[in-house]
Amino acid sequence: MLTETMVVPAVGEIETRQFHNDPTVKEIAAALLEFRQAWPQTWVDQVIAGSNNHSSLQTALVLEKIVLHSVLSNLWTGIMAVIPEDREEAAAIQKSRVFDQTKNGWTQVISAVSEADALKQSKKPIQTHRLPRYKNLIREVILPRVSGKQQTVLDAGSALGAGSHLAGELGWSVKEWLALDIVDSRQDLPWILSCSFRFREIFQPDFLPNLQKYLALPAYTTWLVGDMQKLPLDNDSVDVYMAMFSYYQLLGMDQAFEEAGRVAKPGGLIFITDYFAKGIDKLALPGDGSQIATKVWQKDRKENVKLVDTQVWRDTDLNK
Repeated sequence: MLTETMVVPAVGEIETRQFHNDPTVKEIAAALLEFRQAWPQTWVDQVIAGSNNHSSLQTALVLEKIVLHSVLSNLWTGIMAVIPEDREEAAAIQKSRVFDQTKNGWTQVISAVSEADALKQSKKPIQTHRLPRYKNLIREVILPRVSGKQQTVLDAGSALGAGSHLAGELGWSVKEWLALDIVDSRQDLPWILSCSFRFREIFQPDFLPNLQKYLALPAYTTWLVGDMQKLPLDNDSVDVYMAMFSYYQLLGMDQAFEEAGRVAKPGGLIFITDYFAKGIDKLALPGDGSQIATKVWQKDRKENVKLVDTQVWRDTDLNK
């Protein structure tokens, strides 16, 4: 039985998301609350009940992504099923179907989600790999600090490696881009793409070019399946370690950070973008006065890792 202790934090976070700057996030949050009030003890409550180890934000995000995945999964599979030359026509067909599914409102979409599918998706990590995040992070924080030599980059918790395209476009000299996640994300692209694109973006003119950045990565991209808390890499093996919104989902943040220091080369840089407690250099769960920031550490030749910079962001797309 779902208890009030389980419900209140998650519902409170959903209520907060009604004031999000993304109109679709607002609409889905309102629809989830309306649906849950009208039909209690459905898949929505089951997902909340199974999220004991998640923060309230994680639970709200999972619910939102389940709803989006239910209408977008066919869009992704339909586009990927055809050769690149035919993708524009396939996208037009699938986007028309998405419009038909959502034209009567998100409450109807939510009511059509099966409990089995919702519970299956709820067990997956939230894998949001947004291009604007990479662009702003690389341009504003990383490029001013890295040298001109070719570098080995570990993108921890981001198995799609979407940032590798932008690295090249922005002039970052990359020898190898190691995209690591706990599972092989290439086996579940519809879920990850549903997490990574905002709903309104699929109707924008640059939708297909941006999607292509996820589907056709540079040759220097390598996928790794592994645990951030026990990296499958040698000591002193990467020039740059980066992780975006991965740490707040970990139970062992400190262990993951120790691993970052282990694999970074002497002189190497560690960029962690996540939720940090205000005023102190400590990772935090979303909410409770936390702020979104990128903190930069450098490993010296004595194997010490020292904080060298902090960039605070206005939102999760890393706008100043």
